[in-house]
Amino acid sequence: MAVAIELADGPRVTLGYMKQNLNHAITGTLESALDLEALHHTLSAGTEDHHEAAAAFVEKRAPRFVGR
Repeated sequence: MAVAIELADGPRVTLGYMKQNLNHAITGTLESALDLEALHHTLSAGTEDHHEAAAAFVEKRAPRFVGR
């Protein structure tokens, strides 16, 4: 239950990308899996949650993710 709560409070957009990456890794090629990973990494870097995570790290506080 603690893990579920931690995931629910996490950066939902990026966690969704991670789930897509894992599902694709099962059926796709290594090359396509790495391409998808790179795309999702780039997209994640532009989210509000990424900016919040970076700010929280610098300010030494827990991040408050909003799912965008």
